[in-house]
Amino acid sequence: MNLSFLGTYVMTVHSTMVWALLTYVMWLFAFPETMLYLCDFHREQAWERWVSKVTNGVNKVKDEVLSRLRRVAHASSPSKYQDALECLVTSTVWKEHHKLQLWFTNTWLSHYQVMFLNKLFSVL
Repeated sequence: MNLSFLGTYVMTVHSTMVWALLTYVMWLFAFPETMLYLCDFHREQAWERWVSKVTNGVNKVKDEVLSRLRRVAHASSPSKYQDALECLVTSTVWKEHHKLQLWFTNTWLSHYQVMFLNKLFSVL
């Protein structure tokens, strides 16, 4: 397997399978200095599609949801990230939309946790 493509930074689209594979390869072949980033454009595209889908139940509050999610994603430090996350999870829109809670927690926050464990601060 040719792993020379792995550099200091690797940017990927949002795909659970791709993310998991790259994380595993980086761990398996001892590339602890390699940082894995999600592409902002594709993250934003995925968020826009999810909140616009009527069956997800937040299309009528789409602008508020996106604003709160973006605040989390654009946090410039761990403390600002925690503040933005606190504002999100204490908001009425969060409390009233269980599907939003599940989606954001399982799909997006898990990426931050992986990065945080690798001592990397690059939110979403």
